[in-house]
Parts: sequence; C-alpha cells; structure tokens
Amino acid sequence: GLRIFVSNRDTQIYKTIKSQLDEGRITDSKKKGGMVHITIQGNVAGDVELELPDRYNINPRITGALKSIPGIHVETV
Repeated sequence: GLRIFVSNRDTQIYKTIKSQLDEGRITDSKKKGGMVHITIQGNVAGDVELELPDRYNINPRITGALKSIPGIHVETV
C-alpha cells in the first residue's frame, strides 16, 4: 500500500493524485491490491487522514510519478 502526505495547498493536486492512482485501480474483486492512505497536512484543525475505499496495484511507475509532484511525500507500506 501507500501513504501519501500532502502539504501542497493547491486543490488541483488532488486531480493529479487521482489520475496517477486511477492507472493502478483494481476493478476485479478477486484480485488483491494495496490500500492507499492520504494525509492532508497543515489543516487548521490538524492533519486529516483519509483511507481510499478501492485497492490499487502499486508499482514503481505510479509511486515515482506521485513522488515527483511538489508538496507530496510518499511512503510504501
């Protein structure tokens, strides 16, 4: 799975994250994949953590693309 930490305030960043993750989304319920957690950092009320409901085929290309986005930190779990 992945943990994605977002410190960038640009709301467009979430569309970019979604487009990268969509390539690895698993649609076959028989296949297993990793969970993705997103932590939005620096919110007035503190950090906000989200767990995405789908499972994803996490591969180096997706991970690398996410890591290249400014204001994003990615950890594999």
